[in-house]
Amino acid sequence: MPSIAIVTGTYPPRHRDGTGLSFLALARRLAAKGWAVNVLVTKGKPVDGTGTGPAVPGETSVAAGLSKFEDVMSEIARRPVDVVVTSKNAGFAARLATALAPRPIVIYLQGVTRPRFERALPASAHVAFASEFLRSLYAPSAGRDGPVLRPIVEAAVFRAVSSRRRHVLAVGLARVKRPDIVYAVARRLPHIRFDLYNSWGELLRWRNWPVLVLPNLRFHNAVDNAAQLFGDARAVMVASDSEGWCRVVTEAQLIGIPTVARQRAALPESVGSGGVLLPAEADIAQWVAALRAVFDDEAHYDALVAAARVAALRPELDPDRIFADWLDLLARAIKG
Repeated sequence: MPSIAIVTGTYPPRHRDGTGLSFLALARRLAAKGWAVNVLVTKGKPVDGTGTGPAVPGETSVAAGLSKFEDVMSEIARRPVDVVVTSKNAGFAARLATALAPRPIVIYLQGVTRPRFERALPASAHVAFASEFLRSLYAPSAGRDGPVLRPIVEAAVFRAVSSRRRHVLAVGLARVKRPDIVYAVARRLPHIRFDLYNSWGELLRWRNWPVLVLPNLRFHNAVDNAAQLFGDARAVMVASDSEGWCRVVTEAQLIGIPTVARQRAALPESVGSGGVLLPAEADIAQWVAALRAVFDDEAHYDALVAAARVAALRPELDPDRIFADWLDLLARAIKG
């Protein structure tokens, strides 16, 4: 069977790290099919203190703490790798593709880092995108097109969750996630509780968000447990400025929890018909009205729940179909 090297930032993923979670699912599925999976991690501490060690049963190897580009190249060189996959930023990915040529590489663009590739990609480089939004953003400078592969979300984990449907859930404390909008809306709706979860790490170590204190606004450390994250959610609020694909929306829809978001970046694709989409520059009054309706109008809410469940069944979100498309892409890359 083929051998693959996955070059990523953190692994195992840190709680709500969307890219890491996507690659974790991909690695597990490839390993189950007999692929030799090598995960090369550019950040974080070595898995066992030495830089190597298993992270998930069935995977061949994990090398962590590869902070230098040369370290990544060295790890790839000493392994029998047929194809490399990375989701690192466009600058790193282009440099890696050039250094590896003619060895095939798949550059998977899942988030917005820099708006374009700043150097030409070699013929051995293939690209894939998590959304049509990212495809439109990166394909022109990549000089080639590629498939849209939504992040793999293992549906069974989330369909098993039951929510008490009492609060508003928001995820992300980075400024780009717009916790200031969450705060402003919560201030206008004091009778509704808002649960704001960090994307990863611990709240006390986070420095890039304002200190916001309201009786109905609760801050939480990042969690891995889906039941804990969604257990009280009546709706998910996404005010983010930049989403390459919003994973938490997909997870919520699998549970039947609707989303209130705005028409910005890939959010319209992520939400689809499974929620409420406000204008990109929606003011606080529009957010307040949308969320008030979610809590006060039961018929409206029931319709949104039904729409969320239908949106979760979109063929392009089927994890088996996404994995089959990954296998096809990897086979084409290896064939050249």
